[in-house]
Amino acid sequence: MSDVMNVRMHYGGFGSVNEHVFDYKGGLVKEDMIMDPDYVTWSIFDEFCEQVGISGLVEKIWYKLRHEETGSARVIYDDKDSQIRQMCLEGLTTGEIDIYIHQVGVGEHEEDDDEDHVDAQGPKSSENLYEVEDRKAKYEVNLSHRHCGCNQWDITGIPCPHAITVITEHNRDPDDFVDKHFLTSWWQDTYSDNIKPVRGERMWKRQGKELIHVPERRKKRGRPKKYARIKEAQESSTNPNKVTRHGRTMTCSNCKRTGHNKGTCTQPAAQSYPPRKRGRPRKNQNDDPWSIHNAPRRYRAAQSQSTPNVQESQSTPTDPQPSTAPPTISRGRGRGRPRGSRGKGRGRGRGRESDKPKPLVYFMSPYTNNVFDVWRPNQ
Repeated sequence: MSDVMNVRMHYGGFGSVNEHVFDYKGGLVKEDMIMDPDYVTWSIFDEFCEQVGISGLVEKIWYKLRHEETGSARVIYDDKDSQIRQMCLEGLTTGEIDIYIHQVGVGEHEEDDDEDHVDAQGPKSSENLYEVEDRKAKYEVNLSHRHCGCNQWDITGIPCPHAITVITEHNRDPDDFVDKHFLTSWWQDTYSDNIKPVRGERMWKRQGKELIHVPERRKKRGRPKKYARIKEAQESSTNPNKVTRHGRTMTCSNCKRTGHNKGTCTQPAAQSYPPRKRGRPRKNQNDDPWSIHNAPRRYRAAQSQSTPNVQESQSTPTDPQPSTAPPTISRGRGRGRPRGSRGKGRGRGRGRESDKPKPLVYFMSPYTNNVFDVWRPNQ
């Protein structure tokens, strides 16, 4: 048993199965192709079709041994890998195998033509009336009235396949049954006479109506097309890619005067000022959002009432005196809800804070020993 196969490749045609019998129509054959079973894959058949100049993907493959009949060929379609291995095992037994390649789209038109083909002609009713049968239905063909039951002959004026079957059966030419409007003689008769002459304007009949004038031209919206765009002072009137200095005022960066630049300046340098800070300038100190003047009224009132005297705050502190308030005993929070809390639910977070203004915080500068306050808008 040989390790290679002698392959006869059939390509370019289309295969079909009718009543479990395989048939391959058309195509070409390439003899004595040596193929190693270890390297046989589905892509080999695609590459083979590209090499022989046939476009299209391979859809199905049939194979048979050389001594077998064509109708007993097996198909490779669903499980390609396992079916290709089975083909190689069968091919190695004899060493000779026939492969039939069927590509996508090949043979579809031929199958459609076979479906529309008229197989048989029915009985003859009269000299011009026939019954024609194909694979789909039966039709009545009348040669004298040029009519067919499929109505194709009546609409197009050209004999349909059923009518052609009857016409050729009686050894007659189908061109004789084409409508006269398609004939060259009918076209020649239509244009045989020349175009009739037309009399001049002076011979026309007067109607006594007003003359037809050219309609008034309406002015379109927008700037007229013939007028160019109004250009800026720096734009050139002739060169659209050039920017002129017309209308510009030159300022010297040395003396801050106009009419010349720093390269030709002979004046002393002008006094330079510090550049203005970026952003919007503030009018006064009260525009500072952290200033006490921008605080709410209750904070400003609390500050005026609780601001300590600077002299007293800088005096020597004395010893703290004991408190005279009675001591309170902390019992902690009791269990359950407090009175009056029914229906309010359980709060979350830090709870509700008091609306009373918080006391201000006072700071003392370590350098000047001055006391100043800070307003805390976020607290």
